[in-house]
Amino acid sequence: MIIKYNDKDLFIIESLGGQGKVVLYRWALFLQSKWNTYFDKIVYRKLIYQKTYENIINLERFIQFALNKKFSLTLRKLLHKKQEQNEESEHNSNRTFFCSELIASLYKKMKVLAEDTASSYYLPGSFSQQKNLKLINRAQLQNELVIDFEIS
Repeated sequence: MIIKYNDKDLFIIESLGGQGKVVLYRWALFLQSKWNTYFDKIVYRKLIYQKTYENIINLERFIQFALNKKFSLTLRKLLHKKQEQNEESEHNSNRTFFCSELIASLYKKMKVLAEDTASSYYLPGSFSQQKNLKLINRAQLQNELVIDFEIS
């Protein structure tokens, strides 16, 4: 997920197996390190939502909670559709994430995704335009844009 803090600061938060944990880094570092070469393509969808003070604080708190949490992708997680009572609790020190699970959890904290489905049930394709993800509180994802890194 790309997060824009102001007109100049773009960050990426992600959980990838190679890193083994949730990380947050500047977009500029992503470009300088040429990490885009590890992907066939990167698709961007802007999230339109109510940027209330509460939603921003929830986002910030969740990022602080999630940073450095371990990466974990298990069959049990993938098959578990209903959210457990304490799954999204910020007091769960053993919490782990895989890529799309992290984004689903972020969306829940921002109050744009319903909490009844387990975050681990969302796969990367769940956020694609083709899947028509059901968001709440008038939130919406804009159309997909492929980021072209060949433009100089």
